[in-house]
Amino acid sequence: TGTAPRTRPAAEDIAAAQQLLKSAKRPVLVAGSGAVSSRAADALLNLAKRIGAPVFTTPGGRGAIAEDSPYSLGQ
Repeated sequence: TGTAPRTRPAAEDIAAAQQLLKSAKRPVLVAGSGAVSSRAADALLNLAKRIGAPVFTTPGGRGAIAEDSPYSLGQ
């Protein structure tokens, strides 16, 4: 089994997501298996801290954020 190719979103999609997060009253981040396989735990935690958002993990996303983190909503 090979690894799936990684894609990158278009710059305008990133900018649109950034604006949505900035305007959100109560943002929540959802981390799935991609956050784990991409080793994005540090970036995820930094984003959560930066915008003050809790992180919910799917079963595949367990480990993307420490379950005892104040930002973790668990699974």
